[in-house]
Amino acid sequence: MNEQLALFEAEVLYNVMLGNTSPKVTDKYGDSPIVACLDSEPLAVLVERVKACGGDATIYSLGNDGATIRVVASMAPECAISDEATDMTGQPPSGLASVGLFIDYVESQADGVLVPEILPSARIRSYGHSDLTELESV
Repeated sequence: MNEQLALFEAEVLYNVMLGNTSPKVTDKYGDSPIVACLDSEPLAVLVERVKACGGDATIYSLGNDGATIRVVASMAPECAISDEATDMTGQPPSGLASVGLFIDYVESQADGVLVPEILPSARIRSYGHSDLTELESV
């Protein structure tokens, strides 16, 4: 794991622990998986992290500017997301695309997206931006 990602992940977990931000997803076991990533990473890397925690996760992504933090969630189809989610079946994003580019698209879809080829039975929805307390300022 690179240093920037490791520091960002620690900041996300610290802020969840303090209650400054809250996970948007609870899985079938009652857990709230959290995944940290960078907008500059390949989408395939994020997909593997989300699959490793069972497919349901709140995803915090650090923008290329090192300051913008975007929040999206991957959740099961029986979640509360509208049935009007954009279905990307047959047109999955490339695993080589950046996480940031994919989140840009998710943010443009009011009801989220379905991406069955890369995350089976998952719906992805944007929850906007988050402000986190930096570890150095504590």
